[in-house]
Amino acid sequence: MFKNISSRIIITFSFIVLAGILLFALITFGIFTKFSTNTDSAIMSLSAKNVSGTVLGYTLLAEDTNGQHNCSPDYVIKELYKEQIADSLEKYSDDNIGVHIYNENGELLIATSMCHSDQNLASLLKNEADKRILRNDFSGYFTQFLFHPEDKKESNLFVFPIIEKDTSHHLGYIVVSSMRDGIYSAKTQLVTAIIASCVWLILGAAFSITIVGKRIAKPFNQMRDTLKEYSEGNSQVRIKITSDDEVAELAKSINSMMDSVERNDKSKDTFLASVAHDLRTPMTTISGFADGILDGTIPPERQNQYLETISEETKRLSRLISTLLATTKMQNQKINPKTFDITQKTISTLFTFEGQIDDKHLSVEIPNQESVMVNADPDVIHQVIYNLIHNAVKFSPTGGSLLVDISEDRTINKALITIKNDGIGIPEEDVPHVFDKFYKADPSRGLDKSGMGLGLFIVKTAIDNHKEKITVESGTNRGCAFTFTLPLVQ
Repeated sequence: MFKNISSRIIITFSFIVLAGILLFALITFGIFTKFSTNTDSAIMSLSAKNVSGTVLGYTLLAEDTNGQHNCSPDYVIKELYKEQIADSLEKYSDDNIGVHIYNENGELLIATSMCHSDQNLASLLKNEADKRILRNDFSGYFTQFLFHPEDKKESNLFVFPIIEKDTSHHLGYIVVSSMRDGIYSAKTQLVTAIIASCVWLILGAAFSITIVGKRIAKPFNQMRDTLKEYSEGNSQVRIKITSDDEVAELAKSINSMMDSVERNDKSKDTFLASVAHDLRTPMTTISGFADGILDGTIPPERQNQYLETISEETKRLSRLISTLLATTKMQNQKINPKTFDITQKTISTLFTFEGQIDDKHLSVEIPNQESVMVNADPDVIHQVIYNLIHNAVKFSPTGGSLLVDISEDRTINKALITIKNDGIGIPEEDVPHVFDKFYKADPSRGLDKSGMGLGLFIVKTAIDNHKEKITVESGTNRGCAFTFTLPLVQ
């Protein structure tokens, strides 16, 4: 389940959309609930105060009209102005508000037609109201009461005392109730609207994300198909690049990797052919001469000459095997840095090629012979210098020149070692690959009859192990210059 990118994107974004909608819904629902509650409370408080004012007004009117003092709410509401007060209370029914008027003993005097009368309500509210009155708290209070347990809907109540202003005489209570049906209905409608919105938004998001997800997954599917075809043996197939984004960069990297693998495979084929040739030639020579000596074909007086040839071919095989072992060793070798003079190391290595240099009549230039102290593995660096000078001498024409330069760059705290010749150089298209394993810029073996394409690979590996850099500057008939860096001693 959810094995492909499209389905994962759809699920992820749908979850994000749903979470965002739910969060918005919770915030909206909370704000709505708080607003409706505050509004409900304000309306009930104002209604209670208005009803109290109405009752007190009719009480004063009764006193003035009848010439009586301290007219009780019972007399005023039930007898004198019952119809007038009942008419004034009916307007609250239109607003879904119920009004109870109780006397000071908690007896119900009048209630609106929509109001739910309950004697238990009077006794419960009277106790709390009396306590507040004793504390001279005439501001009223809010509470809730369940008129119908089977409905499980509570009514909001506001209890307000009827207090005569001049005498502070307690005349009774006004209880304003607001059935929460309207609020419940509004909340239900809000929840329904939110759920419907969630469903439609999720469907819309899923549809949109499905299209986007497929477009995002398309290049990855193409990569998968291409790599599958590549793994089945089609080494020429490559990923088609149709964009200029991160996916395109990934595709370019994969194509570059496949190019590198293909080059490596070709290098291995070349290497195997080279090794087969290098092994077959001396072994054929050794086998033929040994058989000639054993069967008497080669006379005794000439056997020493052929034994010398056998010895030379054996040494050649030994060098071949040593090169292969050195390559493996260099790839896994840990460097052992020491302080030494790189100038002295380079010059002493150069002297080992004195015979070859003289044979080719090469002129050697060493501009700087001052001591330059570096921190590196002297044995490994000896191999680097040896391989570079060996190549420089091998590919230099008779009468050519050789430059060995050692300098310091204090801005980067590095020693720069350059070995350069004026030979045929390396073709520009081959320069990026000169450090590749088994790579040979002279596949015909015209000049490099004994090499296997490992010398410069060993050099690059050694420099990389030191975390330093090596560069090459060359071109056809422009000679060749290799420069590598080593850390100066502080």
